[in-house]
Amino acid sequence: MNRWLKITIAIAFFVVLSGLYFFRDFIFVNANGHMEYLRLINNNEFAELVPNYTHSKMSAFFDGWGIPEIINFKWYMTFAFTSIFGLTSFVALYALRKKKLAFYIIGLYTVSFVLAYLLSLFSYPVARAVIGLLHSPLPLLLMLTASYLEIKTNTEYG
Repeated sequence: MNRWLKITIAIAFFVVLSGLYFFRDFIFVNANGHMEYLRLINNNEFAELVPNYTHSKMSAFFDGWGIPEIINFKWYMTFAFTSIFGLTSFVALYALRKKKLAFYIIGLYTVSFVLAYLLSLFSYPVARAVIGLLHSPLPLLLMLTASYLEIKTNTEYG
């Protein structure tokens, strides 16, 4: 495969993962904002004066939902986004002919997700940081960098 084609494919997948990251952030920020709004209006006699900063489309989406439903929604979205980011990274590495790394990244996502879930039982901020890392282009970027450095080291010193 041509070097420039590999670079183009890597950049394209990085752009896709970056766009997916911003979409994910939009959903989670608005879910958190709507939960905060629901907390503020609960048993508040001045509830009509409390501003709702949730995006109008997301506010309409969450209309009629309670806080427990939004929390469950966030867990489902966490699993869905972890799967999507993992599979997209897998496809990127597979397309770049890094088949061994492609299977490693699926293992990385699986183990990290299970670890984050277990951590969430007693240390939510740490679990959230792990999930935040998985829901970004960084794992793919790290794998591509490691692969490049391995190839460079083997050709220069091998």
